[in-house]
Amino acid sequence: MTDMFTRPQKFWLVAATLFAMLVTLIGAATPANAATTYGGVRVVDTNGDPVSGVYISVTDGTHWYGFYSDGLGESRFSESQPWAPFPSTVDGTLLLSYQQIGEAAVSGYVWTGGTNVELGGMNDENAASATFAAASSTMLTLVLPIDLAPGSISGRVSLTPGASGARIAQVSLLDVDTEHPHLAQVLSDASGNYTFTGVPAGSYKLLFQGSVTSSSSPDGFVAAYYPGTADFDDAQQVVVASGAVTGINQTLIGYSRVRGVLGSAADALEWPAIAFFPASWTSSTDWDSDEVRWVRPLDGIFDTRFDPGSYRVAFGDRVTGAAIGEWDYEYDFTPVEYWGGGADLSSSKVLTLSPGRSTTVNGLTPPTFSDVPQGKPFDFEITWLASTGITTGYPNGSFDPYGTVSRDAMAAFLYRFRGSPSFTAPAASPFSDVPTSNPFYKEITWLASTGITTGYPDGTFRPFGKVSRDAMAAFLYRFSGSPEFAAPGASPFSDVPTSNGFYKEITWLSSTGITTGYADGTFNVYGTVSRDAMAAFLYRLHSQPWLWS
Repeated sequence: MTDMFTRPQKFWLVAATLFAMLVTLIGAATPANAATTYGGVRVVDTNGDPVSGVYISVTDGTHWYGFYSDGLGESRFSESQPWAPFPSTVDGTLLLSYQQIGEAAVSGYVWTGGTNVELGGMNDENAASATFAAASSTMLTLVLPIDLAPGSISGRVSLTPGASGARIAQVSLLDVDTEHPHLAQVLSDASGNYTFTGVPAGSYKLLFQGSVTSSSSPDGFVAAYYPGTADFDDAQQVVVASGAVTGINQTLIGYSRVRGVLGSAADALEWPAIAFFPASWTSSTDWDSDEVRWVRPLDGIFDTRFDPGSYRVAFGDRVTGAAIGEWDYEYDFTPVEYWGGGADLSSSKVLTLSPGRSTTVNGLTPPTFSDVPQGKPFDFEITWLASTGITTGYPNGSFDPYGTVSRDAMAAFLYRFRGSPSFTAPAASPFSDVPTSNPFYKEITWLASTGITTGYPDGTFRPFGKVSRDAMAAFLYRFSGSPEFAAPGASPFSDVPTSNGFYKEITWLSSTGITTGYADGTFNVYGTVSRDAMAAFLYRLHSQPWLWS
């Protein structure tokens, strides 16, 4: 055909062909709609039917942000991973993972522009780049090269107790004969609604698991097979013919949290242990029974979760006895004290654990304060604070939980929290209002020597001043070594603007879970810190694994 053209025409024809090929290649790497900022993704099959349970991830090569498509095949950027919010904008390769129900393997796809995806990964030469932002309402529609089965299963997951945080329920579709591996998994939306699409005709079982990303129910929910049993064998089958099966609803109840402090009497035990056993055991016990839940304290404290219900509790010494198999042993347990009943089983108290509630169970003569009865807010944290020696309370036996923390007391708390390190206080005070005779002179000057405090520009420390919540955040941030932290672009608290002098420290404190703020969305930045709240802050800081690594 080219013989019909002159030499100049041939040149331009070849050049145009090469240019078209180049445009095609560039278009695959940077599609025409690459400048669009998307607010989420909608996944459909070749017939336009929504595909649920697709794991969608955006990666810039360093960070990965993942989310699942819902019953409409959609996942909106602003709703993704509420327990670890995305940054305001993400730009990267878009990857999808999906396993059709009944298929043996997961298929990985990469976005190549437009509505197109192909089998591949992030290093695929045809991979396109997408920009996502929570503020965008534009959805990117992707077509998976599959034809879904017509069946579906849908319903709603309710959580008890209700919670104010982001509600996340994971629902797994199972074969009726075996619970592993799962055939498919989906996440519910914020209202608890879920849908499995592309379900072939057949019989299935469902497993429900739930969690809430807030302090109102931080310990998750007891998993259940439909319609509310803990045993796979007792689960009811859901039969799919050829269409939609609706109304497969499930209510999940929250785990109960149990925390406690062991006192000085535990020091004489070889292996301190706590046994939670059925409340119906009033005259005899069987410590080898599978009905006994064992808890091993760490450094004299325990913090665990249980199914709601009624129990009795024994504190004692549990040592390994004879081996009865390669991995199984008998244990010898000697009760020393029953909760609420001394050494007498019959008079021990019944511990009733309610869904989503936290209960303190102390034993073996823990420290006590006259104004901190069991059940009082932060009773566990205050008892822990005393058991570590960080606080000794007042000579009259009280703790004064609602009293305000002064700056000199803060210095003492942090010095003891650090383990009362060896330190020689300077002969001359670094602060004009802290004489060497001050009862907390050593602790205050240690605090200054570490850089945790710099005092005020006028050379004072103001030891009797009240500690504000923003200053507390700064103290704990510096105490933790001023870790690397990129403060978020948007504040998590309505009363903490990004211009706040301690914005980085406050948002760091929030990111670690040491503070959750108030129910109205504020931090109460200039409010003072009470002694019971300080106990809670220090316990949460103590619970951070990176602090002691």
